[in-house]
Amino acid sequence: MSDGKGKEVLERILGNLASYADYHFTAEETEMVKYKYPDYEAHRGKHQAMLGKVGALIEDY
Repeated sequence: MSDGKGKEVLERILGNLASYADYHFTAEETEMVKYKYPDYEAHRGKHQAMLGKVGALIEDY
């Protein structure tokens, strides 16, 4: 990162984090619904909170 590309690299990392988190949470929630996970709504809320934090990191950066 000594070549001045740190910001570009970090933007890519944060974008990848957001994309993967969305993919992972969507897949997990699909399985929760499929198998009638009893705490689905609360767990989904945790996912939404995490996605909000990731989004805030991206916005703040």
